[in-house]
Amino acid sequence: MSFKKFQLNAKIIAGVQACGYKVPTPIQVQSIPPIMEGRDVMGLAQTGTGKTAAFVLPILQRLMQGPRGHVRALIIASTRELSEQTHNAIGQLGRRTGLKSASIYGGVNINGQINKLRSHVEIISACPGRLLDHINRGTVDLSWLEVLVLDEADHMFDMGFLPDVRKIVKHLPARRQTMLFSATMPKLIEELVPKTLSLSVVVRVLQELLRDQVPITNMRTICQALAEHGRSSQDPEVLTSAVRVALGRAIVQRASNGQEELPVITLDPRLEQILQEALKGGADTAGIEPTLAEKLQSRLADTAHRQEIVGQPAVLLVSPSLRPWLSRFLRFAVPTLKVLAYNEVPDSKRVKLIAAVGT
Repeated sequence: MSFKKFQLNAKIIAGVQACGYKVPTPIQVQSIPPIMEGRDVMGLAQTGTGKTAAFVLPILQRLMQGPRGHVRALIIASTRELSEQTHNAIGQLGRRTGLKSASIYGGVNINGQINKLRSHVEIISACPGRLLDHINRGTVDLSWLEVLVLDEADHMFDMGFLPDVRKIVKHLPARRQTMLFSATMPKLIEELVPKTLSLSVVVRVLQELLRDQVPITNMRTICQALAEHGRSSQDPEVLTSAVRVALGRAIVQRASNGQEELPVITLDPRLEQILQEALKGGADTAGIEPTLAEKLQSRLADTAHRQEIVGQPAVLLVSPSLRPWLSRFLRFAVPTLKVLAYNEVPDSKRVKLIAAVGT
């Protein structure tokens, strides 16, 4: 298979040939077509497998059409070295396209970067902290953004950049294509996930989490949940449900740097799975046993009331997939109980588990 199969613009193919690339790597074969279709993609590949070109080539193809002179693609990297590496790859592969990029990171004078941004670049490769500096100064306009890439995401989150990434995302258009690539996830998956669970199933689970905006920041917890449930099931829906619950529990148990406590009530993992199974294909209580629904309302009402009495009103913390239904379900039965998804917990709060309601 050659790069011509991707039907890239002739000017991009010229850049590919100038770099000496002849045959696409597996990650490029798997990633480039869905990216070019505009789909959100999670790529799992180690360093040296052509990961950078896997997202740079379709970004160049997309930006060949449409307006020039606006930032339309943002690649967030964990280190200045990775940011520069991506910037150089864009320059080499896109040398004939006329598209311009800038590398943004800390430790250097910010004025040179401001001048570069004023030259109307279309692509930015940036580290989170310095990019936030530019956002706060008003020296970068991200309102035209169409594509967001988080490169080596697990490294980024391990290094503590998640709060910065969240702040950056708030400044981006809601309608955009999002990609997440990682170099080390495959090694962790290989170590923890049973061989009987195919990589394609793992990728489908991760893509479902990404689509539901579940924060994929704790790969060890994800892999441990896959290991636990993957021995008995190959169903991506079942595994995704199990992973959601595991991530939620990890968030509840995490040590936060926040100063203000957030009292929370959670659902027992088994109860969450029962509700998710019962609500498949609909948003009403048709699949839930009446006695279970009554018990759930009653126990949540009692727990919430006890917290109100002691002056510490709690919130119900649940999987993102359950939050809309539970908000409607409890609107009249327990109107004072606010329902939050795991990924909606403010970074400034310190989670304090009050009770876990079960069946």
